Amino acid sequence: LTGAVTTRYARLKQARGLLDFDDLVERTRILMERCESAWVHCKLDAGVDHILVDEAQDTSADQWAILEALTSEFFAGEGARAAGRTLFVVGDEKQSIYSFQGAEPRAFAQQARLFASRAKDGARPFDQVPLDLSFRTARGVLESVDALFLHAGHADGVVYSDSWLRHQALKADLPGLVELWPPVVGAGAAAPEDWRMPLDRKDEGAPELVMARRVAAHVTALLDPAARHAVHERDGSLRPVRAGDVLVLVRKRGPFFDAVIRALKDAGAPVAGADRLRLSDHIAVQDLVAAGRVALLADDDLTLACVLKSPLVGLSDEHLMKIAPRRKGSLMQALRASDDPDCAQAVARIEGWRRRAGDAPFRFYARLLGPEEGRRKFLSRLGPEAADAVDEFLKLALEAETLEAPSLVSFLHRMDGADLSIKRDMEAAGEAVRVMTVHASKGLEAKIVYLPDTCSAASGRHDAGVLEIAGDDGAPLLAWRKGAQNDPPALEAALADARRSEAEEHRRLFYVAMTRAEERLYIGGFHGARGPGEGAWLTMAQAALADGMDEAPAPWDAGDVIRRRGEAARLPEDAPGAP
Repeated sequence: LTGAVTTRYARLKQARGLLDFDDLVERTRILMERCESAWVHCKLDAGVDHILVDEAQDTSADQWAILEALTSEFFAGEGARAAGRTLFVVGDEKQSIYSFQGAEPRAFAQQARLFASRAKDGARPFDQVPLDLSFRTARGVLESVDALFLHAGHADGVVYSDSWLRHQALKADLPGLVELWPPVVGAGAAAPEDWRMPLDRKDEGAPELVMARRVAAHVTALLDPAARHAVHERDGSLRPVRAGDVLVLVRKRGPFFDAVIRALKDAGAPVAGADRLRLSDHIAVQDLVAAGRVALLADDDLTLACVLKSPLVGLSDEHLMKIAPRRKGSLMQALRASDDPDCAQAVARIEGWRRRAGDAPFRFYARLLGPEEGRRKFLSRLGPEAADAVDEFLKLALEAETLEAPSLVSFLHRMDGADLSIKRDMEAAGEAVRVMTVHASKGLEAKIVYLPDTCSAASGRHDAGVLEIAGDDGAPLLAWRKGAQNDPPALEAALADARRSEAEEHRRLFYVAMTRAEERLYIGGFHGARGPGEGAWLTMAQAALADGMDEAPAPWDAGDVIRRRGEAARLPEDAPGAP
């Protein structure tokens, strides 16, 4: 099946003259390595003086092969050209977190040795410059980072050299604070109290919801002017904490990600919303699309039923059970025939939509969400986080009018085939708390960072079903796993390697998360009755840092104990508070 799919995909690309990103890399590598392509090297040698490779820890094996070919003449000794050609490579193997894109952090050190050997053979200078000075993070936070990864086994796969390079802080006098919060422990799945409640409904005492509320309460306490919490400006002066100083990092987008955003909004903290929105999956967007379809074709019973149950109309299951079963005609006809005043009101609203079905999409939805109070109804039913999805949907409706003749039909058709995953620029979020995944935060920074999602296992939860092994002739083979009890030794070894690589990237991801913080770092977590996963970040932090920390009562419960290292800046009593 896989062979048939990939073969057909290759034929489709060939028929259309298209190449994807992997094709570009592979074709370039082949072009550079073919002996009959010497003219390509001649052309490049005549035009390339300097090569700069940034983020080199995320370079794949094929990309390194291209670089080796490009630089083959750089270290060949005297040439026809007088100008010395240079190669500059910068990277940090500790921050290689994109293995799913082919990144191989081990290759970074291997390539350094290869280029050093070539330079030596060609009598060319070669320098390896260690960069241990951090321009971002306070000394107190960096000391905790060093202590954590110097603990037994924690640096495995984070660095591949013999020793850990200790960080130096440019901001050596800046106070830094690291806090370890006790995990929120769940008691296991509770039996549902009412069979009519959704199966995926979370109890208010669920550990992830408790942790989300703790983060939100702590953030709002930091933003309270009366508490006089402060951070430092570049010139060393103090200023009150602002919402834009706070970054909350989670492992992945999911229920906890949404719970944190919801808790922050409920607590009244300015929050930027999700960094990535998949609009087509959001129930508010699905309701808006359904409303447009009903305006165009009211006889679509299923779509009409969805709209009737949505906040835009607000009928209940009981309303539908009165009119839908055993009806003679369409659902719309049954709705019109009902003597229920709620049904009559629903008919009037839908008829209003149908009269406006010829409007441009933005005009149609702006009226539905504004004067007809659709936005207020969504926020009332779905919570304040629905505002992000509604706003983005309305923006798409406005953009559609600039692309083609305004038409509700064409807009809904475009929505069907569109990739409605919207990525926001969180650096431009302004004065709002940012909630992001660790992967998305790479390259960003914040004065204050929360890591509340630290109890996931390092590896083994989602083992690959297909693994690469070496064949008898050394060529790679893809082998399908049928289950642990049926794995031959070669597959067992491949699975162990895959889990080890996953655990190594898990630790590198923790390093990236910790080093986003400039002045304050708060580490917490939540787990079920079975405890945290093997190799969890919180377990690593407790093992390496807890003994050297001071104890303090937790702000949410004096009976809970948090552990603290360092100090946080505060405004002096006579300084003005936050506006």
